[in-house]
Amino acid sequence: MKTTVPVLVIFRGGTGTLGMARTLGRLGVPMYMVMEEGLSSPVLSSRFWKEKVAWDFSRPASETLQFLADEGRRLEERHGSRPVLLTVADWVAAFIEDNAGALSERFLFPRSPTPTVRPLLDKWQMFHLAREHGIPTPETVRPDSRADVEAFLETAKFPVVMKATNPFMDFVPEKAIVDNRDELFAKFDSDLKSGPPNIILQEFIPGTVADVWMCNAYFGDNSECHAVFPGRKLRQKSPTGIACLSVCEPNEIVAEQTRSFMQAVGYRGCVGIGWRFDARDGSYQALDVNARVSGAF
Repeated sequence: MKTTVPVLVIFRGGTGTLGMARTLGRLGVPMYMVMEEGLSSPVLSSRFWKEKVAWDFSRPASETLQFLADEGRRLEERHGSRPVLLTVADWVAAFIEDNAGALSERFLFPRSPTPTVRPLLDKWQMFHLAREHGIPTPETVRPDSRADVEAFLETAKFPVVMKATNPFMDFVPEKAIVDNRDELFAKFDSDLKSGPPNIILQEFIPGTVADVWMCNAYFGDNSECHAVFPGRKLRQKSPTGIACLSVCEPNEIVAEQTRSFMQAVGYRGCVGIGWRFDARDGSYQALDVNARVSGAF
């Protein structure tokens, strides 16, 4: 493994960033961080960070691009190679894809031939991409009004999962599992007070936390799968939260569906996909696609 190429991680939250520092840092890779200005986190205390630089990401995109270009140039002069650019943040992953032309002059990172990050991070678009390519995924609707919710309830069974559709809108509702009609409308009406509709209603796949699987993978040029690592949750932060105890475990169905899905959309780079085993038909259903370095495992 070549350990002389530096890595710059853009940190706007997420414990997966600590995993990158500990893994690559222990191997001798020079690790650098650009962090959100004013952010406080134990992640910042890792001994493997060579340097940490703060930046206000609310500034205009042109200023952020210039700042990152200056950082990339500085690290290239120090190490003799353009740095690898990584993140576990959705917003940053989309920003990198949106500005890939400018950033590629100073950084190394995968580039898909067509945009894939935003469509995969948008839950409604991800649902349609999965169905288009024959990937099992829970029944999902996107209501734009109370009338749409009423129509959904004519055939829906509780509990129902409510998720934000677009993570880049001004208001992103909290994920929730609702058990009855009153709860659903209460949350829907509450969310509408903060902004336009930005939710999907999704079929709840019955089971326990042990039925939730994650699959991390890396896709290179032409979307070849160079690595795939399924794993199963043993415990999670909440009924819809991130894993706090998991185990890597072989699962060829999960691995193959991950390969098939990402290759079908032309994805390149690191990805983490959440799957749930459905004992009703023996399928593994795609729940979420983290189109970036995953925070799990």
